Amino acid sequence: MKKLLFTLALFVGMKSFAQVNAHEVAEVVVKTDKEVMTFIHKDKEDWEMQHLQNGEKDVTKVQLKELDDVTDHSFTLELKEMGMKIKFDLTTKKAMMFQMDHATNKYPETANNTSDIASFK
Repeated sequence: MKKLLFTLALFVGMKSFAQVNAHEVAEVVVKTDKEVMTFIHKDKEDWEMQHLQNGEKDVTKVQLKELDDVTDHSFTLELKEMGMKIKFDLTTKKAMMFQMDHATNKYPETANNTSDIASFK
């Protein structure tokens, strides 16, 4: 009986400390040498990026849309006006930026830039 209770408690504990699912992410922080970008989930598909560069106090805010390719471990945001999309992979803790090829109106399969995700919740 003790083994059964211990196994049940262990299972419940594992579920409560499980990794954040990409469907439930509310904030992602990406840091590079010179900048910090914080992506905040505002409403449904709407996200906001707050950009701090060189430790400045001024924050640039940009609105992004979440694309439909959300999985348990990744999601993608798009800034259509600038022809840019960012894919966040929570497993590898990488943020990959893709720049649209305006001749074809498609994104290349390889990222133009990759940064580390400092934290997410």
